[in-house]
Amino acid sequence: SLTGTKDVILGNYIIAKALHSAPLRDELYTQICNQVWCNKDEQSLTRGWLLLALCSGTLPPSEVMDSYLLNFSFHYAYAGYKAYCQHNLLRTSCKHVARSAPPCLLEWRSARSFARTALEFYYPDGQSLYVPTDSWTTGRDVARLMLQERGLTSDLEGWTFQLMCISQCIDLASYGYLFDAISQLELPPEFPSGTTPHLVTSHLAKPDSRSSKVMSWFVESLFAPVLGPE
Repeated sequence: SLTGTKDVILGNYIIAKALHSAPLRDELYTQICNQVWCNKDEQSLTRGWLLLALCSGTLPPSEVMDSYLLNFSFHYAYAGYKAYCQHNLLRTSCKHVARSAPPCLLEWRSARSFARTALEFYYPDGQSLYVPTDSWTTGRDVARLMLQERGLTSDLEGWTFQLMCISQCIDLASYGYLFDAISQLELPPEFPSGTTPHLVTSHLAKPDSRSSKVMSWFVESLFAPVLGPE
């Protein structure tokens, strides 16, 4: 039996294979539905619905399969997966573009507890805002909510955010998915997952702290001296 980290690795490996092959996506959904149908093994049933929930946050099904999955989850979902899967599937139908990376650890925790997520984002002036997120949240979605919180009602297109982690600074395109950026940071180099074209990563000097000085550190790093001290 697989538990903990091994469960996550296997689940992400399966989803990564379907991410790179569109014809496999409906087949994967079909196999999972077949696995949970009339399944009396509670552990197997739970893991099957967990995988289905994670797939619904990364793999858009075909138009034909979409309606069947919504109906299946409505009538037969186990425990709290009914609302969770339906939310993801309805969001998926509005996106049409698959994710570029398998689920991040936050998504696994969210799916296991049927919980929604919210992340703290910082403005350049050091003020922060908790933004509700899900598997299909894009850079544009986050930026729009943050701008509206500051009273902006126009010119909301084209904005996004930066994700800083130790020595990396990731610029997410406005149409790129937030959790793809997080997942790319978590995956080991050997994991069979392609890099998303929506991310631009630059390696910077490690900041001294995670305080509001992060923005000042980032600006200073852009203007590092060309010549070192003599």
